[in-house]
Amino acid sequence: MLQTLLRTTAPARRFAFQPAACLRTLTTAASEPPSQTQTPATTSAAKPATKAPYLVGRTPSNNLPVYQLTKRGGNYKLTVVKKVDGDKQALRHDMAQEFGMDIEDVRVKTVTGHLELKGFLAPKVTEFLEKKGF
Repeated sequence: MLQTLLRTTAPARRFAFQPAACLRTLTTAASEPPSQTQTPATTSAAKPATKAPYLVGRTPSNNLPVYQLTKRGGNYKLTVVKKVDGDKQALRHDMAQEFGMDIEDVRVKTVTGHLELKGFLAPKVTEFLEKKGF
């Protein structure tokens, strides 16, 4: 009897879970068309730099998702970049060019969408991504 009384008088717990809305947009061209008063020669010189065709998201703690892993008993060192959206191959080529690596040393995992770089390069990769504006 006491249990039924407690059940009826106890407030029901309700959890208000609202997923975070995250809108991601990728732009590859200038957002404003050139004005009519400019000549074609000045338009190409004044054209702003295009944004990268890829986007690297942040973790819930607002850090870049760059991790270092060891495999094969500690002999195989990897740097992994997660949360990559857009053109992963373009990011692969940019990173290989930036760090002076062969293109084979930077891989795109097709199932997970992660990038793997040979070696412990987390500080360099973090600096590169921050310089790009991520």
